[in-house]
Amino acid sequence: MIMNNIVTNYVEYLKSQQRDGTARSAERVLSVYESFLATRQRSPLDATANDMSDYQSFLATPAACATSGCLALSTQATHLAVVRSFHRWLMRRGYAITNPALKLIIPKLPKRTVAKDDLSQQEAQAFLETAAAQVEACTHGSKLWALALRDLALVTLGIASGLRRSGICDMLLTDIDVERNEIRVEEQKGSTGRVLPIADWAMSLIVAYRDTARQRILSERTTDFLFAGTHSLRIGHETFAHLLQRLHQATVQANPDLIALTEKHISPHSLRVTCARLLFSNGCPIRSVNEILLHNKLSTTAMYTPISVDALRHELLKTHPRC
Repeated sequence: MIMNNIVTNYVEYLKSQQRDGTARSAERVLSVYESFLATRQRSPLDATANDMSDYQSFLATPAACATSGCLALSTQATHLAVVRSFHRWLMRRGYAITNPALKLIIPKLPKRTVAKDDLSQQEAQAFLETAAAQVEACTHGSKLWALALRDLALVTLGIASGLRRSGICDMLLTDIDVERNEIRVEEQKGSTGRVLPIADWAMSLIVAYRDTARQRILSERTTDFLFAGTHSLRIGHETFAHLLQRLHQATVQANPDLIALTEKHISPHSLRVTCARLLFSNGCPIRSVNEILLHNKLSTTAMYTPISVDALRHELLKTHPRC
C-alpha cells in the first residue's frame, strides 16, 4: 500500500473519532516526518529506533522549522507525540509488526498554565458595549451592520457560555433552543456533549442576529451553521481571532481608563477563561464551572479559576475558629 494512503487512513480514523483538530495537526506533522525519513530512503513502515532518535534530534534544529529559528519545545513534543501515536496505530491495524517509537521519550514540559489575558468584569462589559456601538454606527440592514451584529453575537456567546472557539464556529442553527434558553454542545476534545443553559440577554442577541442579520451575510447561500462567514458558509477560526483583535483595539480607544486592557492579548480562548473566572468570582461552585466548560478533570478547571490572596484572606477570617 502506498504510504500516503496509510497516512490518509490514519487522518480519517482520527476524524471518525471526532478528533478533527488532532487530525489536522497529525496531517501536518506526519508530512514533516515522512520527508525526514525520505532523506534516508525509508518510510514509517521500515523506520528504526535509530531513525526515531535522529528524528528527535532533527526537530531541535532550524532545518525542522519552516520559518527562521527552531521549533519550540512544546511543538517538538507535539511532533513526537503524533509520531508515537501513529506508530501505535500502525501496529494495531497490522501495517507493521514492530514499533520503533516504543522507547521514544517526549521532552518534559513546564507545567501548563492558562493564558492570563482574560477580561475583568468591567473590561468584558466594555467589550460588549463597544461591539454594540459598532452595530449602532452602521446603517440598519446593510452588510456592515449585519457583520457587526454577528460579531457582537459571537463575543456575547463566548463570554456567556465559555465555549471553545471550535464550539462557537461550528454551532448549528439546531443547537440553540430559544424557548428553554439552552444551547447544545457537541462532543469536544473527547468530552461528551451536553445541553447548557444560557442567559436571557445572551440568547436575545443571538436570536436578533439569527433572525435579522444572518441571511444578509449569506445572501443567496444556505448553510446550517449559525455564524456565517463573508466568503464561507461558517466563520473561520482565524476570522474570529482577527475580529477580536480589532474589537480589542476599539475598546481600548473608547475606554482609556482601562489601563490594564491595553497590554492584554485577547483571543477566543480569552473569552472562555473570562467566562470561567466571572462565574467563579461571583460564587459559582468550581464543580459547576467544570461542567459548563466540559473539562475532563477538575484540576484543569482549577487553572482557569485561581483564588486571589484577598479571597483567601476573607475565607480564612470568616471560617477559621481562631481568627
